[in-house]
Amino acid sequence: MDERAVLFLKIKEGYSYNQDLVSRVRKTIEKDCSYQHVPEVILEVKDIPYNLTGKRTEVIVKKIINNLPHNVDAIRNPEALQYYYNIPELKEFD
Repeated sequence: MDERAVLFLKIKEGYSYNQDLVSRVRKTIEKDCSYQHVPEVILEVKDIPYNLTGKRTEVIVKKIINNLPHNVDAIRNPEALQYYYNIPELKEFD
């Protein structure tokens, strides 16, 4: 199965998402981890979904961006999921 790494960034108030930030994130990941860990796509999102115990829900986001069935019952902030549907930058991978 082919997979791609996608990184979603929630930007703190007072900061902005731009190509300089994306470049710095890529360089930091490559330096601190390895080139193989650098995401193919880095995108800004308004919110990140968390489960009822307060952990990020990477699995449900992966299912959403891959158009797979998913259950939102255990999501603390299900309104955050709206930012992961139909992302134009990810359509080229379908």
